[in-house]
Amino acid sequence: MIFGFRTDRLTGPLVTAVTVLGVNALTDGDFVAQSIYLACVAYAVFRGGVASGLISTGLVVGDAVVRAVAVPFGLAEPFRHVNFVALACLVLVLVTGHLKRRADGALELSRENHELTRQLEQRGRADQAATALAALTRTLVEPSDVGGLHQHIVSTIHEAFGVRQTMLYSVDRASQELVCVAAAGEIDDTRWLGHRT
Repeated sequence: MIFGFRTDRLTGPLVTAVTVLGVNALTDGDFVAQSIYLACVAYAVFRGGVASGLISTGLVVGDAVVRAVAVPFGLAEPFRHVNFVALACLVLVLVTGHLKRRADGALELSRENHELTRQLEQRGRADQAATALAALTRTLVEPSDVGGLHQHIVSTIHEAFGVRQTMLYSVDRASQELVCVAAAGEIDDTRWLGHRT
């Protein structure tokens, strides 16, 4: 909101400056200059308020004073060339500033899109984990055999998280060793089932 307010306050004086420089660089007569200048000042007041109108008025009055001083000294033609260069520079600044604002806006939009994509990916992983946990909870609550339960746990983890292999170990109370009770994925079940560590 503040940036828009500043832009409105600067738009009128910039239009006035471009008009003053353009009229001086591209024409010889004052026959249309005064009415165009008045329109620019009115636009500046309408667009940015009294301060903007006063700046535009200062630009117009400054141009009139410089021209009044330049003509008697024979500087009208060099003054016209200076105005042409100044007009070109001002237009270059305005176009470059506009392109920079657009590029900054596109960069900010890209950053926001990247952040949203990251959040969606995190939400997807969290949803996947919640779904797997819910499936395991349902399995634990339902009465079933222990071997089938172990196999269901490793299969669910393998599918939900997309890992290459999943193994479940249980503690053998007598020997206090870990024993593989279920396996899923890219492994030989017969080799790992019953394996002790």
